[in-house]
Amino acid sequence: MKTQITAIAALLFAANVIAADHSHESHSSHAESAHANHQHDAHDHDHDHDHDHDHHDGEMLHFEGHTHGLGELALMQDQQQVMLSLTIPSESLWGFEHAPQNDEQRAVIDRTLKQLTAGHRFFSFNAAAACTPVSVEVLKPEGLNNPDASHMDVTANWLWQCQQAEQLQQLQTSLFKHYPRIEKLQTQVLLQSGSHGGELTAKQPQLEW
Repeated sequence: MKTQITAIAALLFAANVIAADHSHESHSSHAESAHANHQHDAHDHDHDHDHDHDHHDGEMLHFEGHTHGLGELALMQDQQQVMLSLTIPSESLWGFEHAPQNDEQRAVIDRTLKQLTAGHRFFSFNAAAACTPVSVEVLKPEGLNNPDASHMDVTANWLWQCQQAEQLQQLQTSLFKHYPRIEKLQTQVLLQSGSHGGELTAKQPQLEW
């Protein structure tokens, strides 16, 4: 099941990006073959479309890299399945990014990973989507047993089955309450109906589209 979840996440992400690029190219080709006057109007429309498309890409896909307090959250839809994938520095979860140096630190890591395994409870969608938790995959950061390791990231994937996935239009999280070191989640939403981007913070833990 863990391998399946990871594969779904990668395939969904690639499929949505490819579909968006194909749609954009088709739109441009249609504009080029139109009448000259229509071309001018289409050019203006394409310019606006390109601006919006670039804005979304900048918001959604160009994350700031490994920064304490900053996480990356992706919501992806495939038919009636919805996945949330979180990648975040371990410092934002348990306070350090080196291998555990004592039993207390090992206990903190174990406790946090168990919390993430039950992490569906950290998220909620609008009721109309009727989503039910299905499975979870939590990837331990590389280097937990390496005393020289640093800059560790934790990745967690949560999967839901939604009876009305097409009604999904809201995401809310309580991660900031449980892990106060998290300052911001750069968020991308990849749906069959389109893509969206935004940020989640402790003051604004809800995203609508």
